[in-house]
Amino acid sequence: MQPDKGIVLGSLRFGDHDAIARIYTRRQGVCTFMCKGIHGRRSQITPSMLQPITLLDMVYRHRENQNMQYAKELRANPPLLQLQGNMSKTAIALFCAEVLQKTMVHAQCDEQLFDDLWGQAISLNNCDIVSPYWPHLFLIKLARNLGLEPSGLPQGGLLHLSMGGFMETKNLVAEPSTSYDSLALHQLIQGQEPDPLPKPMRIALLGKILSYLSYHLDDFKELKSLPVLHHVFQ
Repeated sequence: MQPDKGIVLGSLRFGDHDAIARIYTRRQGVCTFMCKGIHGRRSQITPSMLQPITLLDMVYRHRENQNMQYAKELRANPPLLQLQGNMSKTAIALFCAEVLQKTMVHAQCDEQLFDDLWGQAISLNNCDIVSPYWPHLFLIKLARNLGLEPSGLPQGGLLHLSMGGFMETKNLVAEPSTSYDSLALHQLIQGQEPDPLPKPMRIALLGKILSYLSYHLDDFKELKSLPVLHHVFQ
């Protein structure tokens, strides 16, 4: 048995009493866990522990070359109560979990990425005001951690989605972004929020970042959580 930390990406009920969960662990990367008896009356592991982006202390036996691991102990630590009790934070947590499930299907151990995601989850839970640009900044940070940050200098250029970088306007032949998109993306890359935008422009900007990721990641398709996120931040 080994102790570890984990970030829940998603789960589903299996039979009457069990659940299967996808958890990003600090020591082993993304693993699938069978959680036995979780829906039983006497289980010490509760369904609330498998909500998206729950942070866990966990104990399990890791079996090499096995598709399914078995969780012996799970404990939410720290408990992120705001992610389940605040509609805006819940919508962002669902969005982030779905993005991570699609981008980290076979993710290996990466302690720096894990620690960054862990810190972001705590920051989202603890913040007093939820910025409508939180999803945008999350995607930019994830792209950076995955080695997909746009290359080139944005000054005087536009972001070319399929080429993966900022280019001079004369070199753009397909999928160019607008000059405002590039300016706003530059601000986001620098960790800054763009000037306040009406909802349609915020949605378009988020869609541009998602389109960029879809060019460079396999199987990065439509997100079911996106309409909920747009509804909450209208």
